[in-house]
Amino acid sequence: MMILKEKAGRLGSDAHHLNSEHRQRLTSQQYRRRTRRKHATCLRCNINANEHKLSKMVQKDAEQESEMRTEIQQMKKEQSSISMMDEFARYARLERKINKTTDKLKTHVQSRTAQQAKMKWVVNIVFYILQAILMVSLIWKYYSDPVTVVPSKWIAPVERLVVFPTGVAGGVGITCWLVVCNKVITLGLNAFS
Repeated sequence: MMILKEKAGRLGSDAHHLNSEHRQRLTSQQYRRRTRRKHATCLRCNINANEHKLSKMVQKDAEQESEMRTEIQQMKKEQSSISMMDEFARYARLERKINKTTDKLKTHVQSRTAQQAKMKWVVNIVFYILQAILMVSLIWKYYSDPVTVVPSKWIAPVERLVVFPTGVAGGVGITCWLVVCNKVITLGLNAFS
């Protein structure tokens, strides 16, 4: 009878030990998830700061363009008040000034549009490079830890691909997780745009 109680006590302590290991693993997984969220938040903050600087530059250009447009409108009002027959020289001078300002506005808009396209291209390239660096670093750092563990029969046909590189049965590897997340985000963005 005493032997059975000792075995039961050992089994209970083993189960308790396994539960505490499981708790520690869960807390370390939760810590890793929080760390990933912090990295993503920092990246968003940097992007928002750069967007703010770009918007100031664009706003300055937009103000100059609106000033040119109001100037053209004022000159057109003044030109409409002048009789072409009576004051032809003044009318023609104003017409040349309007044409010159309109051409200046067109070149300004074209240069701003080209500059915006260039900046957008640079921002996209930098974003993709940062995203690639983040993914590679996450894969490198967490390659042996599963993101989550699901029953093996849920992923049975493609289990080898899903658990790569962890090798844990039923575990979802970081590589598969990142690929699926990217695809879902891309599909979601395409659906809303």
